[in-house]
Amino acid sequence: MTILHISQPVDGGVARVVADLVRGQREAGHRVLVACPRGGRLAEEAAAVG
Repeated sequence: MTILHISQPVDGGVARVVADLVRGQREAGHRVLVACPRGGRLAEEAAAVG
């Protein structure tokens, strides 16, 4: 299954929740994509998860 998360907030609570979701979904074996603006922590954290 492929999951796409789209998020405008790249810092703070929303970004933290999206990063946690990505981590859990990757651990479950899913292909996960994140679309978000550059900057902030979300893109970096999502990329680090794979």
